[in-house]
Amino acid sequence: MHYMEIKNFGPIKHCAMDIGADGSVTVLTGPQASGKSTVAKAVYFFRTVKDELLDILMTSYVEGETVKEQLAHCMCDKLIMMFDWSYFDDDMSLLYYYEASNNNAFVKINRVDKRDHDYSRKAMVVTFGLEIISMFNELEAAKTSPHVLPITDTTNSIAKIFRDDFVTVFIPAGRSSLLLLSDHLQYLLLEGWRRNSIDYSAREFVNLTVQLRPWFTFARALHEPYAHRQHILECINHLSQKTISSSYQYVDNEERLYFSPHDSTKQSKHVKIANASSGQQEAVWVFNILTHYLAEQKKVFLIIEEPEAHLYPESQMHMTDALSLFAGYGNSVMITTHSPYVLGEINNLLICGQVPESKREQAIDVIFGKGASVISVKVAITPDKMTAQHIINGVCKNALDDEGLCLIMNELIDGASDIINGRCDKLLGLLDNEEES
Repeated sequence: MHYMEIKNFGPIKHCAMDIGADGSVTVLTGPQASGKSTVAKAVYFFRTVKDELLDILMTSYVEGETVKEQLAHCMCDKLIMMFDWSYFDDDMSLLYYYEASNNNAFVKINRVDKRDHDYSRKAMVVTFGLEIISMFNELEAAKTSPHVLPITDTTNSIAKIFRDDFVTVFIPAGRSSLLLLSDHLQYLLLEGWRRNSIDYSAREFVNLTVQLRPWFTFARALHEPYAHRQHILECINHLSQKTISSSYQYVDNEERLYFSPHDSTKQSKHVKIANASSGQQEAVWVFNILTHYLAEQKKVFLIIEEPEAHLYPESQMHMTDALSLFAGYGNSVMITTHSPYVLGEINNLLICGQVPESKREQAIDVIFGKGASVISVKVAITPDKMTAQHIINGVCKNALDDEGLCLIMNELIDGASDIINGRCDKLLGLLDNEEES
């Protein structure tokens, strides 16, 4: 279990929260522009520190700087790329513990230079816990050349220090627009103003989709290497079909959505992804990423913004089921949302996880129908794997009801409906009064 604290950073005045381990589901909810994305990106920032360190050791070590110095510089530069400078208040503080309550395994960033227009790494200081500093010293002592370190041993030792053997993946909001930009990746990655014309985490998402495209050549996921994963791939494909009513293939260097199983012997109906509906564009690469990592059996810490984007309410439920199923197979999922359909379905899955195990299959049938027996019971969420935070006025608060069943508080799910229904009742009352008169 990791733990993070944020103080006076952008819209966040104070946030303190546990970051779930294997199989966890974390929900961040709250009004528009409340800071949900800020918290999610901060988690992404800290969980990818180990990736920055490995990159320094294997590809980009700079002579004349220690590993510690170069990592601190990279972290400051990355923070500047990820967040607007209006976020960097004089007393801002970002603190991340890679093991809860362990004061020797943390990274902290403060702003130390109070000058208003210092937009450089010099304005910040990075502090590392003693365990991480000890690792730096060992790496310095063992290093004879940045290119001869044993990659596997180094990767494992870094993962151990950071208590993290997950691949961290960030799926941003606005995915439909990003997909249209993916063919122009070379321009997005150029130095200078173009480099900063797209958010860092969004650019990394585009890069990932480009890298994974070839994996989705015809029937790749059904080939022999994945036969032992057949059941979970059928589960995720079932939910994908329910959500986007099509299947993705990368054919002739072109991204396509097929409306019937792709058969090389005949022309199946398909549409180029650029011409698909906005809901399909938003959802397709979510399912592609889930499918890829489930097939490859890589542990993933997945952070996704607004999984409900542009989707019909029923499709939002199926998307939520897919994310929960992904977590149930040993991954972790963090969701930012203000959709009552997503939050409501999470509560359904939480109830399912609190039903006695002897009746859990019956609970699955209630949610998905008896004809959907392909869905694994791993879709259920147990209370020990659930975290929910409601962010409002810059402060994070627990969103789970501690009394009785463990559920997201009902008043947080769809307060707007109560207001709308109240207005409706008053308006109908005016009609009744008119009829009486």
